[in-house]
Amino acid sequence: MSHLDKTTGGGKQSSTDGATTGLSPLLHGIRGADTWFEALLRHTCDVVYVLGEDMRVQYVSPSVESVFGYRPEEVVGQDCMQYVHPDDVALARGAYETLATPGSETRIERLRIAARDGSWKTIELAGNNALHDPAIGGVVVTARDVTERTRAERAVERSEGRYRRLVDNLNDGILSLDADHRITLVNPRMLEMLDRAEGEVIGRPVLSLVPEDYRPEADRALRHLRNRPGTSQELRFLRTDGAVIHALVEKTAFTDGQGDYEGSIISARDITARKRAEEENERLRAQVERARRMEAVGRLAGGVAHDFNNLLTVLMGHADMAIAEAAPGCSMHEHLAEIKETAGRAAELAGQLLIFSRRHELCTEPLDCHEVIEDVTRMLRRVLGEDISTALELDADRSIVTADRASLEQMLVNLAVNARDAMPTGGELAIRTSNGGCDYAEGAGGPARDSACLIVSVTDTGTGIDADTAEHIFEPFYTTKDEDEGTGLGLALVFGVAKRHGGWVELETERGAGSTFHVFLPLASDESDARDGAPRREPTGLPRGHGQAVLVVEDEMAVREFIAEVLAEHGYQVSAADSVAEAVGLFREGPGSFDLVLSDVVLADGHGTEISDVLDLMRKEVPVLLTSGHTDRRSVLRLIENGEVPFLRKPFTVAGLLTAVEDALKPVS
Repeated sequence: MSHLDKTTGGGKQSSTDGATTGLSPLLHGIRGADTWFEALLRHTCDVVYVLGEDMRVQYVSPSVESVFGYRPEEVVGQDCMQYVHPDDVALARGAYETLATPGSETRIERLRIAARDGSWKTIELAGNNALHDPAIGGVVVTARDVTERTRAERAVERSEGRYRRLVDNLNDGILSLDADHRITLVNPRMLEMLDRAEGEVIGRPVLSLVPEDYRPEADRALRHLRNRPGTSQELRFLRTDGAVIHALVEKTAFTDGQGDYEGSIISARDITARKRAEEENERLRAQVERARRMEAVGRLAGGVAHDFNNLLTVLMGHADMAIAEAAPGCSMHEHLAEIKETAGRAAELAGQLLIFSRRHELCTEPLDCHEVIEDVTRMLRRVLGEDISTALELDADRSIVTADRASLEQMLVNLAVNARDAMPTGGELAIRTSNGGCDYAEGAGGPARDSACLIVSVTDTGTGIDADTAEHIFEPFYTTKDEDEGTGLGLALVFGVAKRHGGWVELETERGAGSTFHVFLPLASDESDARDGAPRREPTGLPRGHGQAVLVVEDEMAVREFIAEVLAEHGYQVSAADSVAEAVGLFREGPGSFDLVLSDVVLADGHGTEISDVLDLMRKEVPVLLTSGHTDRRSVLRLIENGEVPFLRKPFTVAGLLTAVEDALKPVS
């Protein structure tokens, strides 16, 4: 007899009598069906319970023994909750109360149930409310042992958790793609690289994350990676702010059992900083290479200017002496004057070469900047061409600056040439002046100044300069021209000249609307020393000596002979030497016999300053006047530019030579 026969609705016992007359065939059929049902329940993997309203077990299938180790008779009549894990009791009660409600649907829960051996089995429950079915009168619950499956699922979850934590903490970005190259997974590092939220990425084609004009190339790169596993490729991704991220990408493809492509994993390492560093290194390498070439050109230019200035010194000097002997108004006088004027223009060219080669000594003096601008403008009209007009608006009340004339001229020429290049089809170049102070230049990046400034503004009607170019416009070697059209030094020299004179430069520009460069130059503190705005001219009477002994040290014979001849004709006693060694020897032979040393800076066996060092050692207080067409020795440059040593720049005229000697012989007050 089955357990079901003993436990019908409400747990009440019932009895049957197999010998009852007339019922034997029916009972035999029932018993046969019961035996088949019992066998079925015994061999099923699930355990079937019938629970009464009091949550006691009315029936349990024989399979309870194979699953939990209990015999059916041990379980029937027991409160089902005693087998439930304490942590799951509330869940179990809630599930039963829901199932016991009329009209409730099947409910599946996972619970832990105690087995006979003390272990806990994880089961999956499915229940149906049959309380109002007369044949059952209870809640039918099917329990399936899912302990191993749960363990496997938890193992998978733990594995997936470890994998996810690993992926989430990688320094590389990770993208998982399906067969259509749509993104199914993305890690935080990739989101950080893209500056996007996860919802903005999941489900999108991976090519939508790269710059639009780069997508065909990116598609080819991804296909290349698919066909060549283990290789890497550079890709560019686009951030939401428009910035481009360079990444080194590796791709692992997955296929199904038939070898068809199912998807892939992409790992991306951000190499943007490295790429920028490589580009910067390449830029610096190219800049260094250009600097080396320009340094070589600069050395050549300096050497040429040095020799050129020696030749011009002789040429201009003898022209001066010849003009003095020629009758004014005669053709010879006019020819000699033209030679001198042409030599003067050649001297200006040599001065520009020296500024370019950075071997130009600053000889500052109070200058009327308006005079310099007017002189340069007359020359510029020939340089700029007929399609560019020039305009001057010299409105500044004060225009005297302490400056080096050649440097100012070169600065103005460079600004004008830059303006000309910005007006390829013609236009207007305007040079204006005004007075201002540090308030006008606030934020200009120049030094803060309390003194007033002369502001020289050079304006063109050209193409203007974009913001990115404007940020680099004063950097050495930066140019927007082709390599054979510009050196990138023009505006750098403008900025350098302004800085060397204690000023600064501002740029005011608008794309398509021209540009204005404002050069700020500190005004001279004592304008009484200036030339009152009068043009430069030679003195009418040449200074003369009174028998003072002058030692001329010059290794260029023609220059040495010219200087000696001029000084001798104008009242000086002259001795000559062609080297430092010979000059020192003359001093030792006749100590105290010289009143002045006039020496070239660059000599075959040293520098003119070395003579001063020897005089100091000999305790001879003999003044030294240096002269040079150029010098590349920084210590000498500092002495000259700081005014510590009198200096006469080559080429010079007879008047310039005599004036410099007279000034050098004056006692220091």
